[in-house]
Amino acid sequence: MNASQAVALHDLLQSIDKGDQNAVARAGITANNASRLMDLQAQELSALFQTNAAFIKIEIDNAVLDLLLQSIASNRSRHQTAHALIEADAPLEMVRYYYPDIQRTQYGLQRRLFGLKPAPQGRTRSPDEDLEMVIATAWFHHVKDQDNPTPADYLKVHQASNAPIRQIWAMHKPQGHGVPL
Repeated sequence: MNASQAVALHDLLQSIDKGDQNAVARAGITANNASRLMDLQAQELSALFQTNAAFIKIEIDNAVLDLLLQSIASNRSRHQTAHALIEADAPLEMVRYYYPDIQRTQYGLQRRLFGLKPAPQGRTRSPDEDLEMVIATAWFHHVKDQDNPTPADYLKVHQASNAPIRQIWAMHKPQGHGVPL
């Protein structure tokens, strides 16, 4: 029995022991065989693990694996964008608007990792007229859905205008921001 088969058999035996009938059915084990496996004694289980395990075939459901990998990639992308916002000195209010699962302490720790103060002090100052015009122009050219900007939109405008992301957020918060749900 190879290592993969041993792990599969171990997991199957745990499912049987826990009474997880769905896992047992997915594995293709009949109720009769599950009952017989439960009746095995230690010496018999040991012998089972040492046999040629041709009865165990490991199959991958590629449709489910594809969905799982898509979810992982999406989460990775979200995580990277959140870190990019924090690194760009985005206010906690903005980060929490797009990523409500990020806690204040995590935000502060990430700011420290990027060499920023853990909690910025004071209000964001309003941009002067020149900077306001640069932000508005960059916003117009880089944000497709003006009413529903994404975190990536703010990062594009930040990069294009070299304006502080806090000032961009202050000028262009999404529609309905701050409205109680």
